[in-house]
Amino acid sequence: YVPPGTTLIDTQGSLVNDRLFNPSGTEGVTDVGTDLGLTYFGAFTSVEPGQTQHLVFEYLLADSVVHTIENGSYTLNFFKQMGAQNHDIELSLDVGGNISYATPAEESGAWGDEMYSLNTILDQDKTFEVLFDPSQDR
Repeated sequence: YVPPGTTLIDTQGSLVNDRLFNPSGTEGVTDVGTDLGLTYFGAFTSVEPGQTQHLVFEYLLADSVVHTIENGSYTLNFFKQMGAQNHDIELSLDVGGNISYATPAEESGAWGDEMYSLNTILDQDKTFEVLFDPSQDR
C-alpha cells in the first residue's frame, strides 16, 4: 500500500509461478489498484528453501507526498498484517537534508546527518516521522 496518486514505474523480482511450474523464471505481472483509500501494488514471487528473493517496486510518489517532502517532513507508515508473524525492518532513508527530529529516534551516534537508519521489529502498526532542512542541495 502506498499513498493515493502514487504511480508504479517498474517491478523487479515478480514471477508467474514457483520454480516447479516456472523453471525459466518468467517475470510476472504487477496488479495495481485502490483499496482503503490507498493505492496498492501486488505481485507474486517465490522463495525457494535456503534461498533469498528480492521483490522491488519502483514508483513515483504522489504530488501530495512530494509537497510534504519539499517542506521538510516525511512520514512513513508500516501496517502489520493481521495474523502475520513479527518481521524485522531495516529502514534507511536519505532525506537530502540534515535531520532535526525523528521518531522513533535513531541511535545517538547516527544523529545530525541526512540519513535516517533504524532496525526494528514490525510487531504492530508503526509510524516513522522525520523532519529535516529541505533548503540544502539534493
